[in-house]
This record gives sequence, C-alpha cells and structure tokens, in this order.
Amino acid sequence: LVMIFILWYVSNYATASFYGTYQIKELGFTLTTVSTITIISSIVRIFVSRFWGAYADKNGFAKMLCLCLGVTVIAHIFAAFSTPANGIVMFTLYTVFYYIGQGGIGSGLINICFDYIPYTKRADFMAFAQANSAVNSKGNEWKVAAYGIPAALLALVCFVPRFIVTVSGNA
Repeated sequence: LVMIFILWYVSNYATASFYGTYQIKELGFTLTTVSTITIISSIVRIFVSRFWGAYADKNGFAKMLCLCLGVTVIAHIFAAFSTPANGIVMFTLYTVFYYIGQGGIGSGLINICFDYIPYTKRADFMAFAQANSAVNSKGNEWKVAAYGIPAALLALVCFVPRFIVTVSGNA
C-alpha cells in the first residue's frame, strides 16, 4: 500500500504544473477555456464522489480504488493524444475523466486500510503508517532510497516521453 501511495502522489504531482502550461502554450487555450473546463470537471466530481462513496460502502475501498485508478488511466490516454487540432475535445475528456477518478481516489487511498486491517488493529496500523511517513526524521534516510528513488525514476519514465514529443513539435 505504501508504494501505491508514493507512486500515485509522485507521478500525479510531478505532472500537475506541466498540464497548466501545456493547455495554454501548446494547445492554445485561453484562461477562460481552462477555467470553464475546470469548473465543468469540478461539478462532475461533486456528483461522482457520492457514487464512489456508495460503491465503496457496498464493495470495499480496494475495488473502488481499482476502478478509479482505471478511469484515471483512461484520462491520461486522452491527455497523451491531445493536440492543438483536437485539444478542446481530448483535453476536456482528460479533465472530466481525471476528476471522475479523483472523486474516489482521494478517499480510497486514505480508507483502503479498512479493507485489509482488522478493526482491533486499525489504530496501531494508522499510527505506524503516520510514524513511518516522515522522511526527514533521524534514522529514516533509508526511506528516501527505498521509496523516493523508485518513485522519482517512475516519474521520469512517465514524464520524459511526453516531454520529448512536446519539444520535438509532434504534440
């Protein structure tokens, strides 16, 4: 579970600032267009969050998280194939699907322990997870190597091909 958290957050936030610049500089969107797409997607997220919550209550957070991550993969496929010619459609689809996935990912990553940890051990597990999430604590340098380096490499593997395509002008 720890690696899922790390890989998700590193890959997600390593590309977040890139997409804002990409929409304006590469796809030629105006700030009004970017804002409109974001508003529409946020409204979609409001509605799907209740659905994902009900789904998780019925089927478990692990199943919900798998579906939400799958929807997010579909979103990134739309982003990968967006160009200035089809950008308004493809990037809108990316944003809407991304927010649909995010409607469950936020709560899923936090609550997935409820699917795997017995009731009597949850407090211990959560205390352990929080205590071990600090990288800058004395004696925890191994975490940088164990978690940070693989996560950084994955972020580079995901980022470099898109960067090359953009710089070469084939985006």
